[in-house]
Amino acid sequence: MAISLWPDNLDAEPAIDSAALHTAYADVRGIWTDHRVAIADFLISSLGSLNGQTYKETSIREGAAQWDELFRTADPLAPLGKHLRLYRDFTLNDRKKKAATPPSHPFFTAAESFLAQRETIDGALALRRLRLIRGLLDEAGVRLRESKHARRVVSFDDMLFNVYERLTNGSYPWLAASLKARFPAALIDEFQDTDPLQFEIFHSIYGAKDTPLFLVGDPKQAIYSFRHADLHTYLRARQHATQESSLVANQRSSRELLAALNRLFATNPLPKKSARLAVAQAVAAEIARLLREAGDDRIKVAGSPLRAGDIAVLVRSHAQGGETKRALEALGVGSVEISQSSVFQSSDAEEVERVLTSVLEPTRDRLLRAALATELMGCDAAAVEAIAGDEAALMERMLQFSDYREQWLRRGFGPMYRKLLATEKVAGRMLVRPDGERRLTNLLHLGECLHQASESHPSPEGLLRFLRTQRSEGGADEAAQLRLESDQNLVKIITIHKAKGLEYPIVFCPYLWDGRTSFGGAGIEGSEYHDDEGIPVIDYRGDAIDDEAAKEIKAKIKLENTAEFLRLIYVALTRAVHRCYLVVGCYTNLSFGKPSVTESTRSVLNWLVAGNGHTPEAWFAAKTTPAEIAAACVALAATEPAAINVSALPPDAGLPLSPTRPDPASLSAQAAPAVIPGGWRLSSYSGLSYGAISEHAASDHDARIGTATTLGAAPPDIAPEDILRFPRGGPAGECVHVVFEEADFTDSSTWDRAIALALENHPQSLPGVPQAEGRLRLRAMLWQMLVDVTGAEISEGLRLDSVTRQRRLNELEFNFPIPHLSATGLNELMSQLGYGGPRLTFSRLEGYLKGFIDLIFEHQGRFYILDWKSNHLGFATADYDAGPVANAMAEHGYHLQYLLYAVALDRYLQRRIPGYRYETHFGGVLYLFVRGVRPAWRNGDGTATGVYAHVPPHETILQLNALFGQQLSKSPAKVKP
Repeated sequence: MAISLWPDNLDAEPAIDSAALHTAYADVRGIWTDHRVAIADFLISSLGSLNGQTYKETSIREGAAQWDELFRTADPLAPLGKHLRLYRDFTLNDRKKKAATPPSHPFFTAAESFLAQRETIDGALALRRLRLIRGLLDEAGVRLRESKHARRVVSFDDMLFNVYERLTNGSYPWLAASLKARFPAALIDEFQDTDPLQFEIFHSIYGAKDTPLFLVGDPKQAIYSFRHADLHTYLRARQHATQESSLVANQRSSRELLAALNRLFATNPLPKKSARLAVAQAVAAEIARLLREAGDDRIKVAGSPLRAGDIAVLVRSHAQGGETKRALEALGVGSVEISQSSVFQSSDAEEVERVLTSVLEPTRDRLLRAALATELMGCDAAAVEAIAGDEAALMERMLQFSDYREQWLRRGFGPMYRKLLATEKVAGRMLVRPDGERRLTNLLHLGECLHQASESHPSPEGLLRFLRTQRSEGGADEAAQLRLESDQNLVKIITIHKAKGLEYPIVFCPYLWDGRTSFGGAGIEGSEYHDDEGIPVIDYRGDAIDDEAAKEIKAKIKLENTAEFLRLIYVALTRAVHRCYLVVGCYTNLSFGKPSVTESTRSVLNWLVAGNGHTPEAWFAAKTTPAEIAAACVALAATEPAAINVSALPPDAGLPLSPTRPDPASLSAQAAPAVIPGGWRLSSYSGLSYGAISEHAASDHDARIGTATTLGAAPPDIAPEDILRFPRGGPAGECVHVVFEEADFTDSSTWDRAIALALENHPQSLPGVPQAEGRLRLRAMLWQMLVDVTGAEISEGLRLDSVTRQRRLNELEFNFPIPHLSATGLNELMSQLGYGGPRLTFSRLEGYLKGFIDLIFEHQGRFYILDWKSNHLGFATADYDAGPVANAMAEHGYHLQYLLYAVALDRYLQRRIPGYRYETHFGGVLYLFVRGVRPAWRNGDGTATGVYAHVPPHETILQLNALFGQQLSKSPAKVKP
């Protein structure tokens, strides 16, 4: 009966010119292949003339990646990404700024031609598809009815349709009057269950309103939508009514029966959900009472007043624990959940996902508003609305999230997350909440888990996918299990499985009355049970077995689940030392749409109380009533009146527990210790040399070389693409390191990608040079640097363009245990060994020394340490001779750096090379000041400029090991390959 709306041009047949499409595709692909980088850079350099809401650097780069993907398929009809349109003339003209000239390029014109061809063809194909669907809807019903008619098959729906068709198609104009004459009045009961087709039939007969039609119905009982009953049809029919009447009194039942029914819906057995809430409330009320009595010194355990920590509530699921915790919080009783649930299943994980999604796309205001609305960010509805309505405030928030994104890209997830929590004052806002400790613990735990996961998911997009996967899968390894938010004196809420082997003075078992025996989701495929010999069976036969065997297997599985639940009850009831509270009784749940007590009366706990010698199989078949079970509970208590007491579940919510605070006058500060020993900590080469304390400082990528502004500008005879013109300082050093890390020295086809990745992650600029031209120059500088460095003979017979990826290892991470290390001791040893450098002043180190070695490579059976240095020593060949390089090594303390690296590599090789000998396998260290490493630049003795080469004597390594207190045979260094 629905109206179908179709496009006006549905029957149009646009011409499809596939030859023109292939030609346009070939043209645009050819231009892109030849000028891909220049096109994207040119469009990015033109952002100033384009609408900022549509054109952003990230969107342009995504568009470039989508063009790459389209051309990789070699299929002009492949799916199109949404950002491709940013490269077409129409969009550039449509989304330019007022009075600005849009950028122009042959690729944009070619892209316009291709995309216009695609739109024409896509539109034609879409129309053909819609015509196919329309034809299916027009023909399928008719053909089905014709087939039924030929087979002489008629269903109830067919009879209704036949009447409707004859009343409305005009072929039988007399039919409605004939039916009305035969039935001059009609009454339709339960009209809320009428479907649209039935209503049209009655409306066709009685719509003139000259004969009475009575419609009786109750919209609150419109529950048969699965039978096509339509509440909207009822409401539409009511609008046609000339008179409405309602019942003011129940005419069906006696007053006494109505009173009994009202009492039934207000008393036990409660619906299952209501019973759970009532039980949680009753448990909380009793715990509050116990603690109140203990506060008045009336309840003691082992001679001391009862404490909250003496009480445990045993549950089967995290949901039950959450209900109990909320009920306790409502009465001011502190509690802590001890659970095996995953932190990724918490509401905090969902909020972190929302915030991180916005951080990755900070300019999308919809995602930003969703992030701000979280409790993590702390904005209520009014605050979000105010920010959304204030352009300046919205822009400020976008810039703030953009800064978080930049931090994530530059420094990694951990530093960004810490900055976000500090900037948004999350700890302060969370800790004032009743559940603040729990929430803050979850947020910190999530940050730690994601920081660890970022090692294997380094890209922000990959890490966000990891978070979404963890949230959807639901499993929890040990690292992700919820942590205790406090070690204070709190009521313990713990799962029965977790409580096995433990004991508590007072135990509450609130949920053992549940008639379900199996919890959790689906397991492996197949049916699991044991045969008559006790051998485990996984039955994959499914429908291949007969009904009797299937029934027997089902009963066996149910019996095994029952036995396991019975054992679980035993464990729960035997955790208490002095008192155990057990909730027993029945409840209702829906069975075939009606309230039923069957599940509850057949529960294992009720079998223990009222089984009367029944076997479990007989108990499941019995029809025991709630009254019989209640009587059995009372009878059981009468057998041990001094040990068992039965009382009804209290209906009231209980009295809140008054907070106890110590008398301020009784508080005093402890005396400070005379000496506070230093704790174990993590340090690095930067920590020893410069006092850096962050873990990030372990990656010593020229972070402290300075910008060498005293060198001035480059002389005019220096070529524009010379690396000597490349920017200076720490960020430039990071960029150079990424180039060497990502490039394959033996395959120049990998260099473009390595350079693009380095400049994308560590953007650089050339003062006074337009952005587009600057990008081209920077790429040329880094390319020429790779050519020079890999082609120079850095040691006798050694060129890096002969070192394959299989013979190199980037960024080898190591950790030294350092029991005791002082600056004085290390200074003395360095002086004795003859290594110069700044005097060390770090505080005494007890802990670990961490670092990352830029490159380890093998050459002719020897292993070398190579460190990339981007220090700018000058513009002339002589500035990179052996003397200036040696001065730079001493000035920056690089001797200590490579000695630490040598110790790490020595230990690493000892564990991996059979028969390892330092003199045979250790090749030495190579420090390459890459701006001065070139094939044509040589020192006076013929060695390469810009290279510091040294092989520390084995005795030096042994002395350093002794200083570090390391016994290699017992505790080798931990190295992460």
